[in-house]
Amino acid sequence: TIALNTHSTGWSDSDWTAGGSSDWQLLGLHAKLATALKTDEDLRKRVVEVEAAAAAAAAREIRAETGAQTARRDATAAAASKAVANMHIVSLTARVKAAEAVTTAAERATTAAQILSGESSVAAAVACAEAGIMRGAYVIVAAEAKQRWEVQQQREQQEQQPEQGLLRTQQRLDDEAAALARGGGTSLLEVRA
Repeated sequence: TIALNTHSTGWSDSDWTAGGSSDWQLLGLHAKLATALKTDEDLRKRVVEVEAAAAAAAAREIRAETGAQTARRDATAAAASKAVANMHIVSLTARVKAAEAVTTAAERATTAAQILSGESSVAAAVACAEAGIMRGAYVIVAAEAKQRWEVQQQREQQEQQPEQGLLRTQQRLDDEAAALARGGGTSLLEVRA
């Protein structure tokens, strides 16, 4: 078994037979074998460590790549969210401008309505004043017309009274003349006498 293990170290047969077969040489061979085994074990451990380090590095690289992909996805999502937010901002800005335009138009319409209302109130007041003036003028004209009519009636009555008196006197004279002609009656002159 020792020979098989020592041959694995790469020594030639001359190396083994050069020192003879003493115990000292055997111990030396055991020491060399142990050293070789220790070196081989260290190498295997080192290989395992290197492989583990390589695996850890690969895992870190995978995690880093995954993190990078996640970061890229997050960046893409953030860019999309930013674009959507910008669209909302543009839409809100347009709505605000439209609302401001409507508000301005409403304010202008309100101002115009107030102006028209004021003008209408003034016009109504003027019309009422004019109507009052016309009513007063009508009352004055009607009073003057009534007064003129009454004066005219009085004048006509005064003018008709002498004519009626003359007519009555003439009628009486005619009646008396007729009575005298018939031989009776009293004349107006006799009555006055």
